[in-house]
Amino acid sequence: MKITIERLKPEDLEETFAMCMRAFREEHDIADVRQVYERRKDDPDYYFLVARADGRIAGYTTMALIWDLFDGKAPIATIWYVCVDEIYRRCGIAKALLAEAERIAVEERQSEMLLLTCAEKNTSAHELYRKAGYSDKIDRAFVKYLDEEPAE
Repeated sequence: MKITIERLKPEDLEETFAMCMRAFREEHDIADVRQVYERRKDDPDYYFLVARADGRIAGYTTMALIWDLFDGKAPIATIWYVCVDEIYRRCGIAKALLAEAERIAVEERQSEMLLLTCAEKNTSAHELYRKAGYSDKIDRAFVKYLDEEPAE
């Protein structure tokens, strides 16, 4: 199977949205997704990447670059929402998405670090990320969801 990675195009937004909602069993409003896409599609620090296989969208991820004021020589690349259609899992789609994000980060943007987060319960993804060279032993990520009540 041939896998190609490219930037998300406006005409692929609905197919990508539907695939991600199925994959993550989430519900979001497509209008909100369109709004974010329109706001960031031309931002040079955002990459909405899709994987194609068999002529259809098989995977998706977002990569965004963050510039730190005190270490601003190279941006930190962050990866969000690695998503693969259920019928294409274990076919190399996520690996191809991560490889392309890394290629862009290193070759095009001279990033020195890739950062991603993953739900603690998503252990199959943990294994994928470890095999791709990511470590969960170096730093600890802390997350605060601003729309939830603080834990006691």
